[in-house]
Amino acid sequence: MNKQKKLAQEEQEKAKLTLPAMLNYLNEHPLRHTPWMDRWFRLCIEHRTQIYPVRRVDGAVGRRFRHGKPARIIELVESCLPYGKPGIWWAKVVA
Repeated sequence: MNKQKKLAQEEQEKAKLTLPAMLNYLNEHPLRHTPWMDRWFRLCIEHRTQIYPVRRVDGAVGRRFRHGKPARIIELVESCLPYGKPGIWWAKVVA
């Protein structure tokens, strides 16, 4: 299995483990139940993988970049601008 596919698979496993904990955290802390956090949670469920906020001023939906250390190929899923976060995008690791 190539490295990118392995990273993408690890991100899917991470989402399966962290989503229940994230939901519990949001339910235990009602003030953190913001539209931004709710959308982040829903995106993780919709894409069946971990979604991360990343800063990209040159972003567009569907665009792919090398990002982070170790370098991963990410795909921008959606802008956070409707939630008051200019220049921040939700991204997922792709194979």
